Amino acid sequence: MECKNIALALVISLALTIDVPAQQGSSQLIDPSQDPVEDPLEGNHSCPEAFDLVPGLYEGLSTTSGAPDYYRLFVPAEQTLHVLVNIREWSHDFTMEVRDECDGELIFEQTYLVGTIPIELENASLDPAHYMFRLFRDTGQLSDGSRIGYDLLIAEGSNVAYPYLCVGDGSVTNCPCGNLGDAQRGCSHSGGHGARLVLGGSQFDELGGLMVEAIALPPQTPALLFTGGLSGEAIVLPFNDGTLCFGGGSVVRHGARFADALGSASWTGDFDASTSRDPGEQIVLQVWFRDPEGPCGTGSNFTQAVRMRVKP
Repeated sequence: MECKNIALALVISLALTIDVPAQQGSSQLIDPSQDPVEDPLEGNHSCPEAFDLVPGLYEGLSTTSGAPDYYRLFVPAEQTLHVLVNIREWSHDFTMEVRDECDGELIFEQTYLVGTIPIELENASLDPAHYMFRLFRDTGQLSDGSRIGYDLLIAEGSNVAYPYLCVGDGSVTNCPCGNLGDAQRGCSHSGGHGARLVLGGSQFDELGGLMVEAIALPPQTPALLFTGGLSGEAIVLPFNDGTLCFGGGSVVRHGARFADALGSASWTGDFDASTSRDPGEQIVLQVWFRDPEGPCGTGSNFTQAVRMRVKP
């Protein structure tokens, strides 16, 4: 590509039905049979007004003729950005395109779409890259003015929007006293299993915001949500009865909760990823909780960690 010193790979697959990976803490992308609703994200109908999308699940979007949707995609250096587009209605005049800037080189264009279309943007350079992503309906004779509904899943490095880190199931490191937890959870606590931190949704309040919940905690115990800046690869540190995920950046506390009788605690609606963070910064989330009867006798433990990027 002449405009950018990067290597780009687009992988396009069209199918009426394909399996979509379930997201942590959320349903799969919306069923294509559901009717489109008014687009909750308005104001992105020109390139200068494009919304910045970071990894997350963006459900219930729609577009119509004369009102294209513009999004700006960020691909970190030496990383691959995965975009899953779930289109819920077939139309002769619905089009997706990717450009390297507003009026730059056309990288990808496809019309007559339905089902789930995966797109991979691979940046092999040492510098981050940005792309303009546009979804629109033709304003010509074919357009009937109705809305086309779609959903987006954005992920870095895999098809999971919010990947797990520093798990206590033995796949990364051993737990402090051999108290391995279940797969993709923290180290085992007094309940005989590990606790899990779950994220879902996106950082747009218009789409319902970000769901943040810890499950399978010891019932009726205090739990603290905190985030750490992630400047490179996370380091797993055995600590107390669990594993602490250290990212090399500053730590921010986001409030304590008491787990209910079922061992659940929620920060949904109160968590703000941008608190004391820079736009676009990558962070890890984790929950520390008390466990007086824990297997290692230190009195506390951790969930596994979850990686996310702060919305610009």
